[in-house]
Amino acid sequence: MDDGVNWGDFITKKLMVAIEKKAEEAQELIAKTAVNVISYSPTEGDSKGGYATGEFLANWQIDDNLNGNVTTVAQPSKELQIAQMVSDLKRVWDVKKDKNIYVFNNSPYSKSVEYGIGWPVTEGYYPRARAVAEIK
Repeated sequence: MDDGVNWGDFITKKLMVAIEKKAEEAQELIAKTAVNVISYSPTEGDSKGGYATGEFLANWQIDDNLNGNVTTVAQPSKELQIAQMVSDLKRVWDVKKDKNIYVFNNSPYSKSVEYGIGWPVTEGYYPRARAVAEIK
């Protein structure tokens, strides 16, 4: 029976719409996680001990590989760092390729910030743990 419908094309189009929707949801989730880790990270003016300069904040990255890039240039503006990470996400995002996307921080202070290790004055900030806990 020929009903005049090209079922292959029809199913392919439906699948592509579903894939695009899931891809948008995944991209939004990654962006939200990036915003949260930055929001929970200390910087100038909001650190518990008053020591933060923005160097830790400036080392948050989104990439499709775990690189060793570290910066010593302080970025005290959370808004500017969020904008940079959103831009990086757009750069590495490609739904058609099977790859991982990482949100990471190569700062030498990352263990101290995350867990409070080596800082007798303050507890950790737990930016990654708090951001991951919010994923639903």
